[in-house]
Amino acid sequence: MLTEQELLLEAQVFNNKEQFSSTVDLLSDDLLNELQNANLFTEKAQAYYRLKKYEAADMLLDKVLLIDSKHGKASHYKASMLLRQKKYDEAIKLFKFSIKNQLNPVYSYYGLGVANNDIKAYRKAITAYNKAIHLDPSYKQPYAGLGNSYFNLKDHSKSIEYFKKALEIDPEYETAYLGVGNVYFDLKEYYKSIDFYNKAFEINSKNSEACFGLGNAYIKLGNIDRAIEFFTLCVEIDPSPYSYNSLGNAYVELKNYNKALNLYKHSIKIDPKNKRTLNGLGNAYRLLKIYKKSIEFFNKALSLDSGYQFAYFGLGNVYLELDNYEKALQFYSKAHEIDPDWMYALYGLGLAYYNMGDYSQSSEMYSKAINLDPLYADLYYNRALSFEYLEKYAEAVADHTKYLDLTPNKNDYFASWSRSKITELKKLIGNPFLVDVSEIVANIKRLLLFKDSCVTHYTSLSVSKALIIDKSFLRLSEGAFLNDTSEGREIFNFLPPFNNNYSKLSETVAKPFISKPFIGSFVSETKHDDLTLWRMYGKENKDEARGCAITIEREKLLENVRESLIPTDKKNSTKGNEEEFSFYRVAYRKQDSSDVFIIPGVTEQDERQLNEYMANLKIKVIQIFKKKGKKKALDIQNLLGFLSEIAYLFKSAEYHYEHELRLVVKGVGINKIIDSSVSPPRVYVELVDINSLIRKITLGPKVDKSQEWASAFHYSLDQRGFNPEILISHLPFK
Repeated sequence: MLTEQELLLEAQVFNNKEQFSSTVDLLSDDLLNELQNANLFTEKAQAYYRLKKYEAADMLLDKVLLIDSKHGKASHYKASMLLRQKKYDEAIKLFKFSIKNQLNPVYSYYGLGVANNDIKAYRKAITAYNKAIHLDPSYKQPYAGLGNSYFNLKDHSKSIEYFKKALEIDPEYETAYLGVGNVYFDLKEYYKSIDFYNKAFEINSKNSEACFGLGNAYIKLGNIDRAIEFFTLCVEIDPSPYSYNSLGNAYVELKNYNKALNLYKHSIKIDPKNKRTLNGLGNAYRLLKIYKKSIEFFNKALSLDSGYQFAYFGLGNVYLELDNYEKALQFYSKAHEIDPDWMYALYGLGLAYYNMGDYSQSSEMYSKAINLDPLYADLYYNRALSFEYLEKYAEAVADHTKYLDLTPNKNDYFASWSRSKITELKKLIGNPFLVDVSEIVANIKRLLLFKDSCVTHYTSLSVSKALIIDKSFLRLSEGAFLNDTSEGREIFNFLPPFNNNYSKLSETVAKPFISKPFIGSFVSETKHDDLTLWRMYGKENKDEARGCAITIEREKLLENVRESLIPTDKKNSTKGNEEEFSFYRVAYRKQDSSDVFIIPGVTEQDERQLNEYMANLKIKVIQIFKKKGKKKALDIQNLLGFLSEIAYLFKSAEYHYEHELRLVVKGVGINKIIDSSVSPPRVYVELVDINSLIRKITLGPKVDKSQEWASAFHYSLDQRGFNPEILISHLPFK
């Protein structure tokens, strides 16, 4: 039989070779109970600990410390057990005790470093790691520990330095590769982060952290399909709530909200009290516009953790979308109060203040957010919008320019809009007359804004077939190609300088080309079956009343258009930039008075307000024409650009019975399509498939075989899960 010393030496050899099961077999319970040797108990406890049999290890360590309360190695492992249980104060105290009671406390110094790092005492952690390295320069773990602590201190260069020192000791040390990947991810150098995450994953294909890192990096790069591949692997490696939540978040990025919802639901079955999953459910329901359920789950997350800022932020987003800006402000403020250094809370506050019309506060919130993250491009874009309302045009130009410098995709929707804004705002700097015109134009647009839930579009049967059965996108032609050649002229007929002086000059002076907006003609839902409109617009090959009236959800149409243009990485961008896609009422100029406009469907107060704006506009335009100097021609050209934004919202009173609404789109950031099959070539833009947005289809009273058309429309939509109301008009059309 082996002596106690021989047993100890053999157990130490097994443990050093990581043959922990051999140590357990060597030191049977009967043998240890007979010998009552603290060192032997400790070796077996170490083996159990490394085999992750923590309960068994803990029982043995308690026995050791009863035999020898100053046993250094046992104290170290007991401290490690406390560290695992996140009992940091007790663990730190015991690590320090074990350091005093060991000849070579290198591992205890390392454990002390880990404990201090976990409680964010990073400087103390660095001191402990350095002491471990001093005792054993070949010990790789403290170098990685230093990498983590310096990473937490945002000292990225030192962090990389120490992770790479660990890799010099062990070129296959996956933890160090993972650490460098995290540093580059934090620096937003996602391709570099992927290189290091990949290396860690190649070394250990079961490394869930490397797998998550790869998924998150691909999310940031907008490669959602690749991210989903890795998050799916994460679920296989570690089917935890975190894995399902990450995969759910990726499907949110793909706008597959129902798939995301199912993954969050699966996660909540595993852990019903996981606040991150509850937050994910709240977010998914918000994106599905099921706001009552969204609020319910955000509140459930807060019931588990009243200091969970992400749930407050989620509630802020819900109320922002519900246009309840006071409540949105309340919840964003709570998130900011919990974590004053969280940039997104300030971002949310900026959005809330912007939509409340408090542009001074919104710009201040964005400025504070920029101080926290000066490389986050969207903050500059949003602050530029606030500066514009504050008439700080030079600052707005600077912010749009900074946004363009920082945004990776120089040709996406927001970048195109920023370039357009820079051009427009530069016209206003130092030009008070144009500033006044710009403000009046903006006020007119706000007054004419139409916000009812649905709108109706009269069109031909052939176009209806293309939209519904063939799933073609809704198309808007440029203003230059509208059927009525007088379109867009009524406002110029109202303004004397254009009606007289400028028109006379135009006989000999070349006019500059001014691009026109893209126009869609609609009416309110209440006029979906109207004799006059069937005669004017519900035609097929010029045959009246043989067309179709399609009623669609207004807000969802605009939302889908914006979503189709917004890049994947910009889903949290400002809610404020809505001027590109909006429906407006048309104002009609009375024939018996050149100075009076009417707006069907609004209050007398709104009509009076419009006429005040128009009178002021006339004064400002005359002032611009009275200017002298070289800049006059340029000012007139710029004036034309501003007026073109509202030119198609005015018609003569003979059309007032139409009660027309218009979708007016500048076309910034949208691909322009040129149809060369007609002469002259027609320019148009395509928006979105409207099938999911249709609420009502009304066939004209003169449509041949209307039952067959209704059946075709019904089954085409039904196969895709859409069931709008289909009507056949029986108005007495003659």
